[in-house]
Amino acid sequence: MSKTIFISNRLPITIQQNEEGFQYKKSIGGLATGLKSYHEQSDSLWVGWPGITSDDYNEEDQKKISDTLQKKYKCLPVYLNKSDID
Repeated sequence: MSKTIFISNRLPITIQQNEEGFQYKKSIGGLATGLKSYHEQSDSLWVGWPGITSDDYNEEDQKKISDTLQKKYKCLPVYLNKSDID
């Protein structure tokens, strides 16, 4: 069986940080909304930016974020710092 890999500028999950830690929310937008059902039900992987700059957390947090995104949401994050985004 083949695996579908989606590559886009954003993941279908956006990460936000608050006092309690990191929150994972479903992204809104055409591509994420349109392919959400297919991605969740298929053997697929989504590659993209999680919506938070890498300047906002440490390496340990990055590992936790990556693990959660891969295991729970079938996503592979591409980390960008503020300079990359600018």
